Amino acid sequence: MFEILLGMFTHPILNYYVAIQLGIFVIFMVVAWLLYPKKNRYSILRCTMSFLGSPDDVRNPQGWYFFSIAVVWKMLTDIPLMMYFFRFLSKHSIFAAYVSILFYGIGIISGIIVGFFPDTEKNETSGNFFKDLRLGMVHNVAAVLSFGAMFIANFTVSIFYLVHPYTRLLSDWLPPLLIFVAAVAGGFFTQIKWQMKLKKNKTLSPWPGKGWYSLPLWEWTLFIVAEGFIYWNILII
Repeated sequence: MFEILLGMFTHPILNYYVAIQLGIFVIFMVVAWLLYPKKNRYSILRCTMSFLGSPDDVRNPQGWYFFSIAVVWKMLTDIPLMMYFFRFLSKHSIFAAYVSILFYGIGIISGIIVGFFPDTEKNETSGNFFKDLRLGMVHNVAAVLSFGAMFIANFTVSIFYLVHPYTRLLSDWLPPLLIFVAAVAGGFFTQIKWQMKLKKNKTLSPWPGKGWYSLPLWEWTLFIVAEGFIYWNILII
């Protein structure tokens, strides 16, 4: 048990650990989604992930704490995985190992804060995420910081593989890297394009973004892709 907490996995134990970790996370997230009131109509096209963890009456007053449990569980159980990955990277690049573990660490700490401080609209922000952010709401600031840190860490790992391409087989590290970069590029492109549309057409509602331009849709997409990138690179060590 102590070895697992320090990230000293054997391959079979690592596979079991990831399966149990993700299984528990998904179960709690699904429960939070199932408890989301039907009248509030949760949709990934107009509702961020954090809506599942909001106690507000217009969001998820009954199931928000399942989201919080899921996030805190995920962040805490990520720590041994990051230590395991750090040991691999440090064999090839001390710089990449320390930079990535620094930002993964920031992402984990911020993620825990996200879990402990639920999203809320008590500050009369009319549901505008960016107004929430300007007001310095703990949840949204922590969420942005967690996302940003995780992506910087992933880009550090990507650069590591580009500089050290023969650390693994090309087929091992290139597919997740291409998917990750394509998803990030798609997210940036759609959001910039949406801002351009808003400037041209003042009648459009900024939030959440229409169809393909939906910010919540891209939040979900980028979260899944970024997590997939991390797990792929850990599991093939």
